[in-house]
Amino acid sequence: MGWRFQRTRITEEYPPETYLKDIGKEAEIVLLVRKGALQFASAEAPLKPEIGDVALAYLPKLEPPRRAAAVETSSADPAA
Repeated sequence: MGWRFQRTRITEEYPPETYLKDIGKEAEIVLLVRKGALQFASAEAPLKPEIGDVALAYLPKLEPPRRAAAVETSSADPAA
């Protein structure tokens, strides 16, 4: 699976600081919907989400969750 788009509403419960941390440094915020108006990102004017915005970000592919290494235990069988 490759890169993907993700839409997120920024709220008091999910503030901009948490959102930016969660999407990571590789993600690009492409646009914001703020008070009904679209704001597009540019190199000259990167977007800074605010509470009440809806953000559309382009994110790298999800890494599959790592499984804990299986721990093998051997039990000595006294009957063996």
